[in-house]
Amino acid sequence: LKKELLDDEDFFGKEIRMYTRVLPEMGRLMESIGEEYRYPNLIFASTTPHTILILEDLSPQGWTMKGLLKTFEDMQPTIDAIAKFHAASVVMQANDPKFASDYRCTITDTMCSMRRMTDACFRSFVPFLRDTLELPELVEPVVRFHERIDDSLRAAYATTDSCANVLIHGDFHFKNLLHLQAGERIAETMFVDYQMCSWSSQVVDLFYLTYMIPEQSVKTNHRDAIIYRYYGKFSSVLRRLNYGGVIPSLTELHAEILRKGELGKWK
Repeated sequence: LKKELLDDEDFFGKEIRMYTRVLPEMGRLMESIGEEYRYPNLIFASTTPHTILILEDLSPQGWTMKGLLKTFEDMQPTIDAIAKFHAASVVMQANDPKFASDYRCTITDTMCSMRRMTDACFRSFVPFLRDTLELPELVEPVVRFHERIDDSLRAAYATTDSCANVLIHGDFHFKNLLHLQAGERIAETMFVDYQMCSWSSQVVDLFYLTYMIPEQSVKTNHRDAIIYRYYGKFSSVLRRLNYGGVIPSLTELHAEILRKGELGKWK
């Protein structure tokens, strides 16, 4: 699926813009308030005759990939980094009203255009659910979900009037994280794979944050703490950057998570 998305849209062009324009500006904004936003340096990029991105090799500095994170403490650098990424994008949009339209979300249009593939998957999955797993009670809900899959997807990724719209990472799972260890703990985390960044509700990445990065025990025992820490960092960074717009409350953020609950079916 991701290969199809990358073939159909200007995802690598977007990633080049992220590394050459957006991420450096985010880094500058964070530096202005004594924070840091880390990302790999872009060594070379070209779209002709072929698309090529060469990024700095961070492995000699100790940056490594890990699996699902095992503790809330190890989650904290990831939580802080995505909060800073989101907050910086809000300020960038306030300074440049074209910013949101430049990163308009096209993920849903592309995925909805691939109905033949998803239809085939559901045609195979329903008999498997009914006959192999012997769970006939789940067939009707799955069929209903399939019937409204396009509308569900568009609603899930739509911008919001009730909370903050931000530049989402859009592919925010544990395989796109690099970590720097200090003793037994993760001390810093940075993101890679910025091809699917889009302007949308901030909670899109929060579903990734709670579903696709921690182990189940961390999600079960610390979900509220994850959201609370994210909100604290996000709102604090906006205030320190002298953002003049409305910062949603923690209650409004939780309400938005409930409204966007369909996202949980896509993670």
